[in-house]
Amino acid sequence: MDSHTTEAAVSGVKKQDTILNGLLGVVLVASLATIILRGQAGGASDAALAASLFESSATFGDVVRQSEAEDKPVFVFATADWCGPCQSFKGRVLADGSVQDNIRSQAVPYLLDLTQSVPSDPEDQRLAAKLSVTSLPSYFLITGDEVVAKGSGAIAKADFVSWFEAGSAPAGQP
Repeated sequence: MDSHTTEAAVSGVKKQDTILNGLLGVVLVASLATIILRGQAGGASDAALAASLFESSATFGDVVRQSEAEDKPVFVFATADWCGPCQSFKGRVLADGSVQDNIRSQAVPYLLDLTQSVPSDPEDQRLAAKLSVTSLPSYFLITGDEVVAKGSGAIAKADFVSWFEAGSAPAGQP
């Protein structure tokens, strides 16, 4: 094989490597995009599952009356559509069936939507001010007119369950 033939062969191999590397890059990018999109879709459906915990047509006043009738605290979850940690918390914690069952059995849930800087419902405006919501997500247990437990952050499921159970236990019980 002469040097011209050797150079041509090396050049051909380099072109094949370049083409293969380019194809590998395209495959990797497509795979990553698929994983990301599937994760977003899963998060959206998890957020929908979490939303099923809250009765969308109930006002805070309705929920308070229900809590008094059932002798349970109100569980208020303060969130916003633009809040990434809120969406993560909804998907990891509030979408869980056992967590939802626990909340429903021990409290009356209420969603305080703070997507707008000032909630459109005047009752929600007063509630947000009363609770001094300064970070999202935030969650509260309210009995009568008293906040008996307050938490915030996209904490782990086990930590949330512990917080919730401690806060929702009847007075005098651990």
